[in-house]
Amino acid sequence: MVLRRISARQQLERRATIQSSLASQRMEGLEPDAEALRDCEKWVRGEVSIDEIVERYKARLRISSAVPRSPKPHE
Repeated sequence: MVLRRISARQQLERRATIQSSLASQRMEGLEPDAEALRDCEKWVRGEVSIDEIVERYKARLRISSAVPRSPKPHE
């Protein structure tokens, strides 16, 4: 955990960066999960680094890809 001091201005800049990124994803039809949104807020506040967020996301992907999925029934 980083816990670095982020000024109000830096937080505004980071929030604008996140909002722009989320808008771009949503235009592509993608919706980030709640955990990703929480991680973004932590980055805005300086609680985690981007590298930590990326590692958390990769870990979630590894876990979700390891969970067997039941096959979809054919229609």
